[in-house]
Amino acid sequence: MSSKHILRVVPLLERLSLIRFANESGVTRLQEAIEFADQLLDVNVDGVEPMISPNETKCTLLRHDIAHHTTKEDITQNAKHLVEGYFVAPNQ
Repeated sequence: MSSKHILRVVPLLERLSLIRFANESGVTRLQEAIEFADQLLDVNVDGVEPMISPNETKCTLLRHDIAHHTTKEDITQNAKHLVEGYFVAPNQ
């Protein structure tokens, strides 16, 4: 990944991860993390069943009891601040 591309996505990554990358050591750390994660592309996954992941389109119950249905609005109504529907942690 080119340095130009990384520098374009740095502000978004900082906002999403709450970690500052806007200096040379931060960009280096980010580049190393991306290179480390790129190793996953070399893993042979032929014949491996995909993991089941809960998402918005499928309800995966973990227990055999009565589930109480809640909506995203129910959960986020007490949030002090949301960005694009996600909770935002305070900056320190």
